[in-house]
Amino acid sequence: AIAGGLVRACHDCSEGGLAVAVAEMALAGELGAEVELYAVPTAGDAERAADWLLFAESNARYLVEVKPEQAQALEEMLADVPHACIGQVVRDQALTVRDQGTLFSLPIQALRHAWRGHLTADEEGGR
Repeated sequence: AIAGGLVRACHDCSEGGLAVAVAEMALAGELGAEVELYAVPTAGDAERAADWLLFAESNARYLVEVKPEQAQALEEMLADVPHACIGQVVRDQALTVRDQGTLFSLPIQALRHAWRGHLTADEEGGR
């Protein structure tokens, strides 16, 4: 898919899981994203907890961005591989995650601030 020019961006879900991968991709592109956790493929009901879906680390999972007009070609290429469309890139500069309602929506600037390790006293719990 990458060699064929279908992939705009790709990130592994190892360190920090899906949450960190999508946040880092949003930071790199300076665009927002909307993620639907209910669409994430899992092996069973035990893996449906939002924290597990967001933070489970795996060296064999990838978050892939494609242009909407390339989605069908990617779907066909991955026909024998478990995969799903779990969201979309948005111009609104926020990362929004939903699973039976909105779990959180954070401005990209807040993600950048936290990623760099610059938390305010309020964010650190007053420490």
